[in-house]
Amino acid sequence: MHLSDFEYELPESSIAQTPVEPRDSSWLLDATTMRDHRFSDLPSLLDPGDLVVVNNTKVRHARLLGHKRETGGRVEVLILGMLADGTWEALIRPARRIATGVALVFGGLSATVASDPVDGRVRLRFDDDADVEAEFEQVGEMPLPPYITQPLDRPDRYQTIYAREPGAVAA
Repeated sequence: MHLSDFEYELPESSIAQTPVEPRDSSWLLDATTMRDHRFSDLPSLLDPGDLVVVNNTKVRHARLLGHKRETGGRVEVLILGMLADGTWEALIRPARRIATGVALVFGGLSATVASDPVDGRVRLRFDDDADVEAEFEQVGEMPLPPYITQPLDRPDRYQTIYAREPGAVAA
């Protein structure tokens, strides 16, 4: 098997830019028969004893646009997750002008770079008194894949109906 086995042309006109209404009318592929269904058909596709796994992870507003406190230089950060030491792993750009100790400001949220960039990744230490998850919701944006070109008028529609626990950086 080769990675190229999974390449295919997908016309832009086939990429939904807004969620379908009602939500349960979205497409669902039955991988056992390779037939298309609607999500609302799911109960009729299940047999007794089938296991349904529900992802309750909420996509956090992990895209932060800000600047370096000292120079005012613009930065963009994509928060990947919190690490065991209390720092947050993030992708940052432009990474070439970032070093350990640089102070960053994202609206009312401040962070210090805790590690030099490696392949565009850094560790960030946010202010101790900040409720970081709540601040992400206030100052961050929903990270969207590049094929979604329309702004979200309702970011909650990018979540599954089961979303409860913050943690995902993409749907």
